[in-house]
Amino acid sequence: HGRYSERAPEAKVQAVPSTNGQLPRTKDLPGLPASRDCDFAYLTHFERRDGHEELLLETRDAAHSNEALDRLLDYMDAFSRHSIADKGFAITYDLRGLRIPSVSMVMKIAAWGNHPDRKERWGRLNIACKIVFSPGLHYTIGKGLVSIFFSQCPPIVRTFILSDPSESEEHAVHFDPAPTAEAPAAR
Repeated sequence: HGRYSERAPEAKVQAVPSTNGQLPRTKDLPGLPASRDCDFAYLTHFERRDGHEELLLETRDAAHSNEALDRLLDYMDAFSRHSIADKGFAITYDLRGLRIPSVSMVMKIAAWGNHPDRKERWGRLNIACKIVFSPGLHYTIGKGLVSIFFSQCPPIVRTFILSDPSESEEHAVHFDPAPTAEAPAAR
């Protein structure tokens, strides 16, 4: 299980704020369109100031469906397998517009994330992760749900829980990956 902390030390990778389409986006690439509309979510990718690619998932208040979730997961898979991700990538899940997902949807995402090939690839390439919830009650509930989710599918990189994508990570709540022989627990 991932470790949880209310206060994070300074992040090693400074993320570029990802806010509602205000950053330059990449063009369509062979095998990877610049964006994908998945009904309840919109995915796009762009190059960060540090040269790494970032995948931005922005949710909206729309009904969930298995078909839309499949399109979302397929795009995330294509992104992580594309050559633009070879030097590492960041991901921001902006969940401020999300309706409450079903338990089966959450379990499907956990199973997708736990697939051995995918888990290895994301563990090797994912360098930064942020999850954004609306402030207040949504943030508190979201933080609790992330804790439960990570008990089934532990984070593979330090994951920050924020109420704004441009919020400083210095004092943000975060979850760390479980310690391994290669990366023992921080002291």
